[in-house]
Amino acid sequence: MRGEAGKVFRSEAEKRQIVERYERSGRTCKAFCERHGIALSNLQRWRSEYGSAGKHGSCGLGQIPFVEIVPQQEVRGWELELELGIGMYLRMRRTS
Repeated sequence: MRGEAGKVFRSEAEKRQIVERYERSGRTCKAFCERHGIALSNLQRWRSEYGSAGKHGSCGLGQIPFVEIVPQQEVRGWELELELGIGMYLRMRRTS
């Protein structure tokens, strides 16, 4: 329902449905909100009230899937470098 100044008023059931759709979407909060015309701050608040925001962190990160990497052969030593953004890297190394 639209109220003053074009604001949309949603019922608790509508908010829960939006949170559920977001959680199934696989999109970041920002991408989901842009696609559906929802304010990011609203989705963040609704997730904390009705969703699983605690399980997946804040909307800034979105849902990050776990990816298991299995080597094709036995590995004695290895190096791993992850680019975290803003010029930050996480480097790990295991020597044999």
